[in-house]
Amino acid sequence: DYSSPYVFMGIRYLIAALILLLISRKLVFNKNIIPVALSFSASSLFWILGLEYVTPGDSAVLNYTMPLFAILGAVLLLGEKPLRTEVAGVLIGFVGIGIYAAPLYHGTLLAGTILSLVGAVTWGAYTVYLKKLKEEDSAAVVGTAFLLGSIPFIIGSIPYHDVQFTEGFIIDLAYVSIPGGVISLFLWNGMVKLERIGRVTTMVFAVPARR
Repeated sequence: DYSSPYVFMGIRYLIAALILLLISRKLVFNKNIIPVALSFSASSLFWILGLEYVTPGDSAVLNYTMPLFAILGAVLLLGEKPLRTEVAGVLIGFVGIGIYAAPLYHGTLLAGTILSLVGAVTWGAYTVYLKKLKEEDSAAVVGTAFLLGSIPFIIGSIPYHDVQFTEGFIIDLAYVSIPGGVISLFLWNGMVKLERIGRVTTMVFAVPARR
């Protein structure tokens, strides 16, 4: 109600980028940062588009199919060999999500389902490409990803640039920018650096289970 989601996300990305880049005092520019930033931005974009058709709860469940796509990407791009327990866990979770989402496979709900699943694919791609930057400073990587990822949202917000800077808007923006942006993505980067993709990503199944 305060602004378009493109304006909101554009501001969020810029705030998070500013904080992280002030900490790191440098940008990361190499062949892997572009796919990181693009997939990062795309995952948010398709999440927003999916929410036009499905509820936030359904969107969360669909987006957390990400581990399956991330593990596949890790095999193809990183040469990781997933453990049998990781594959079994992902498949069980994926089947469960498929059963849960069965009522969504029609009409406009189907469009929301597809958009949310594309968001999951791009989130998985972001995680895999992030692993390729494990030798880089975490704050610099995530800050650069936020900065470059803000560009599509800034462009998309041009026709819908009105913002109501109410108390609610400021509180929501602060929450998604700092705990939901700077802190969560910095920690996610650290986890991806230290652990196998299969192990890290399967942990996300706990999130929709607790909604």
